[in-house]
Amino acid sequence: MYADGVYQQCGTKPRFATSRASGVALVAVLFLVALLSMIAVSVLSTTRMRSQISARQFESIQATETVDSALRQTLIELAAPRDPQSALVSGGRLTRQVALFDEVVAVSVELESGRVDINFSDELTLSAIFIALGFAEDSARTQAQRVIDWRDADDQVTGHGAERAEYERAGLRYGPRNASFESVYELRQVLGLAKLSDADLEAFTVYSHLPTPPNQTSVAAVKQALQWLRARQPDHSAGDTTQESQIAANSDVHLIGEVVRLRGCATKSRSHACRVVIVRFTGNATNPFLVFLWQTDFVGSL
Repeated sequence: MYADGVYQQCGTKPRFATSRASGVALVAVLFLVALLSMIAVSVLSTTRMRSQISARQFESIQATETVDSALRQTLIELAAPRDPQSALVSGGRLTRQVALFDEVVAVSVELESGRVDINFSDELTLSAIFIALGFAEDSARTQAQRVIDWRDADDQVTGHGAERAEYERAGLRYGPRNASFESVYELRQVLGLAKLSDADLEAFTVYSHLPTPPNQTSVAAVKQALQWLRARQPDHSAGDTTQESQIAANSDVHLIGEVVRLRGCATKSRSHACRVVIVRFTGNATNPFLVFLWQTDFVGSL
């Protein structure tokens, strides 16, 4: 062993001190390398993730644009059909495949008249559709009256309906609109109807302006409602709904003045997109249809 004085005189350090310093430096270098490696892996992973997200977003946009193109093509063909024999039965439905380059888009076409218009239907028709959706008869009549109270201009309670006071007692900070429904989604704001599903809302419309759906309809719940109406009132304006709705080869039937709902879906690689369009055909060559709604129904990854 050397004394501290000897270290100072000789100007040298023992071998074990040098080795220790080298070891610390090596550990520091290894730690730095590991840290840089972790940063590099993190950056690479983030870049890859962002690339995948960007690719999926691009695919979703492609799928959406493909569907929109198919919907536009279908609208043009319906407004000015090349085949004069092609038309829709009132309340009917058709499904067609639209080919766009190497893509095929499934497009369904329905007349909006096959749904219950919540702004024009009477209490009995509204009761019938709520019964078809699973409500007990007493509850269905109550909900029908609440729908009427929502849309009428007065503050008088209809039967067992609901005006502002009933909404306040239920702990809600709003009352009826006292005006027409602007959307079927507004039904969920009516007292007692908050849990209506998207599938339930398919039975309703705000565009047909008809008090009762016609003979034929492609909506199952509306078919059941019309059957219930016929059983209660044999002379009710609802017609026979036992036949399946179909596309008629009848040149006398046209779409001018009709409100039509189109739904298209397309898949692009791992992305799937569906869009919904509701229009009224005007018969005007310059502006052949009036668009009420054009929105995304579903966009997601497979």
